[in-house]
Amino acid sequence: MLCGTAAAQRVKRLAEQALQHSDAVGTLETGRVHRALRKIIVERFFKQQLPIDVPHVEKAMSAAMKVAKRDRADTAHFFSTPADVRRRSGYLCDRIGDVYDGDQLQSADGRQV
Repeated sequence: MLCGTAAAQRVKRLAEQALQHSDAVGTLETGRVHRALRKIIVERFFKQQLPIDVPHVEKAMSAAMKVAKRDRADTAHFFSTPADVRRRSGYLCDRIGDVYDGDQLQSADGRQV
């Protein structure tokens, strides 16, 4: 939905407010809640023609939080660590075929890594 700058800022503030009053504060990005809220506003207030009043807006904010939390649970984060840190901490090497043998890493052909 296209809207003016002032209306877009109000919707963003509603998303921020929903996040601040939730148990997910500090664990979700405002942008994730904002994207969900925009879609819900279009669905409920334009397509379904629900009245724009406090109870319906609060329900929309709550629904946006649920969507954002669900999307967060579906997100995978990948962290990489330098190879030497992994070697020292006992993790497998980057190279396929390397094997952890007690204190030492050995490659598949038996050389010490």
